[in-house]
Amino acid sequence: MLSCCLHAPHCHIAELLVTGAAEGVAVPLFSGDSTADPMLLSKLGGRPSLLQNLTVTTVSPGTADFISVFQKANPDVLYQAYVSHAWDALRAGLQAYVAAPPPREGAGIREQLSRQNFTGRQFHRQQSAAQDLL
Repeated sequence: MLSCCLHAPHCHIAELLVTGAAEGVAVPLFSGDSTADPMLLSKLGGRPSLLQNLTVTTVSPGTADFISVFQKANPDVLYQAYVSHAWDALRAGLQAYVAAPPPREGAGIREQLSRQNFTGRQFHRQQSAAQDLL
């Protein structure tokens, strides 16, 4: 089954749903907080039935242990749900930088980023051979 996970504004999600319906394609879409915008329904042109192909997920704030460690290390910083996403992205970027051949620029880092495979604070980070984030 083909599906698509989006981090996109509501207008792009609506365009995909409308275009898919016009072409007779019903690809399940997974999206998060960007769909909380009330404009999404209006962008669907009064066709709420198009939402049947949309699954809205919430952001995971990270594990209780991660939140506790973060708050102890940063007592003056208000913890936000996206901290664990940023942590994992930083980890992937740093590991790719270290693994890249000198001079550690551009394509070398990008190539190594595609090879990162680890269980982070938010998710297991791995890419398929087609460069899809799994």
